[in-house]
Amino acid sequence: MSTTFGVIDKVTGDTMEIARRVGISTDKSDVTITALGELALFILKNMDKETVVVAMDNNSQGIHTIGDIINHPGFVEIDWNLIPTGFGVC
Repeated sequence: MSTTFGVIDKVTGDTMEIARRVGISTDKSDVTITALGELALFILKNMDKETVVVAMDNNSQGIHTIGDIINHPGFVEIDWNLIPTGFGVC
């Protein structure tokens, strides 16, 4: 099961995708969460850890804030293999 998480821009109201959770198990060691590129990683590292994130394409699976993402045992900064087509280094 996978979920894409985003943050809502307070000015435009748009949602920016920042992280993707991939894994099927209820055991957190079998789950990976990765930033969706360098700008997303910057946001994850620099915004308030209590900033609410939204699950964009599935349920939240226990992830509700930026802190939940970066403190998750399966968090890796950027795993290019888990980023959907269309993202990457230019």
